[in-house]
Amino acid sequence: MKVKDAVRAVARGEDSPGGSAHAVLRATLRVASWMYGTAVATRRVAYRARLLATHRVPCPVVSVGNLTAGGTGKTPCVICLARHLQERGWRPVILLRGYWRTGGTGLLVASTGQRLVIPAAEAGDEANLIAEALPGVPVIVAADRRRAAEVALGSLRADVIILDDGYQHLRLHRDLDILLLDARSPFGNGALLPRGLLREPPGATGRADLIILTRTDQARDLDRAEEGIHRLNGRAPLLRAVHRPVSLVRLADGTVLPPTALAGQDVVALSAIGSPEAFETTLRGLGASVRATFRFRDHHRYREEELERAGREGRAAGATLLVTTAKDRGRGSLPAQAGGLPVAVLEVEFLVTQGAEVLEAALAGLRLESRGGRT
Repeated sequence: MKVKDAVRAVARGEDSPGGSAHAVLRATLRVASWMYGTAVATRRVAYRARLLATHRVPCPVVSVGNLTAGGTGKTPCVICLARHLQERGWRPVILLRGYWRTGGTGLLVASTGQRLVIPAAEAGDEANLIAEALPGVPVIVAADRRRAAEVALGSLRADVIILDDGYQHLRLHRDLDILLLDARSPFGNGALLPRGLLREPPGATGRADLIILTRTDQARDLDRAEEGIHRLNGRAPLLRAVHRPVSLVRLADGTVLPPTALAGQDVVALSAIGSPEAFETTLRGLGASVRATFRFRDHHRYREEELERAGREGRAAGATLLVTTAKDRGRGSLPAQAGGLPVAVLEVEFLVTQGAEVLEAALAGLRLESRGGRT
């Protein structure tokens, strides 16, 4: 097992081979995790003591984030919120960090609301996906969210800002802090990076204004998960949501089929996302027989030989279709066919199944607050 695979296995709480080498690895990760946790705690104290400043902007700011390193479905949630606000007369602008983009860390206006105006690789897969899903909603990619907010308020005339992956971005004040937790495992193995998947300790749940449990349709013990979250934050409303499949798009001709078209099909599951197992579970739930799976790190840009191998080996295993995700398509490198198999994309939407009226009220409250003035 390669070192990076062993580290990933430890972080995800999976079993890894024993032996002295792996004992050393686990000990090293414990030390690194302690150092990381110390840095996180120090930063938080600095903000509380106002040694580091939190910047306010003259419009409501909504943050969508998580405690773990990817996989909770932030981007579909952001799309859902932006669409909801747009339909109610707001002018939302979405700010992204832009992980794994090729355009560096500087500020880029990825979309002015009409289409992606820079190459998909330069903007990043999330920016491409959001721009495609939300006509009329500008998207800015920048590590400096404060500077991005200034551009959003200026030339893009935003009256509400949405931070994608903003829970740890304490520099910009937010009016609604939404925390997403995966119902299957809200806190991973309970350890901080790199020994676990947590960016912050579970206690950071306490500063959320609203908590949404995602993938509740795939959770084994939902009540237990909710009880644990309530102990950490008994103030914030706790909602439930799923990632509902809405269509299957064949890339060869753009044919759009209902997701039920996967029933009885033999498929290859290909993904480079934070939670590949959730995607594969969804395929099986739609009645597909998953003959082979190919998982890559989150945001990975496929090489031609990787796609060919996935298609070729999948075909050898009896598959007749290669299925991937909308986020994978957002990288702009998917062919219509790979290794002799046609390629299709499963589109999903973020759907709040319990507590939708609470979310509606929270978003409506932004309008009242903005009319009442800001301090």
